[in-house]
Amino acid sequence: MTPVYRALAALESDGLVSSTTEHRDTGPDARVYSLTEAGRRELCRWGESEFEPAERPMDPAFMVWMNFAGQLGPEVALRILRRELEFRRAQRAAEPGPFQPVPNPDTVPEIDPE
Repeated sequence: MTPVYRALAALESDGLVSSTTEHRDTGPDARVYSLTEAGRRELCRWGESEFEPAERPMDPAFMVWMNFAGQLGPEVALRILRRELEFRRAQRAAEPGPFQPVPNPDTVPEIDPE
């Protein structure tokens, strides 16, 4: 059993999703998962919780948050994106070496804006 199906089985066991089997004439039957009412409440609670970025940029957890956040509304997605950006800027500023914050990140002097 793959990690995805183990996770779905656990969610179903917890009552957060339900599943049905749909017959397919052109291939194997498909297992279709749907959120239960408890699953919807839990997803909303999770989306409202504090997002903590991972140390590693573009960690898969960020993509999971963004994928679900888009379905919870733009304000949720923007909150997560702003937190990620704030964290990455602070992380970059703390790095030793040639990577220093640009005084005005909106312009690059070598690029002609025209």
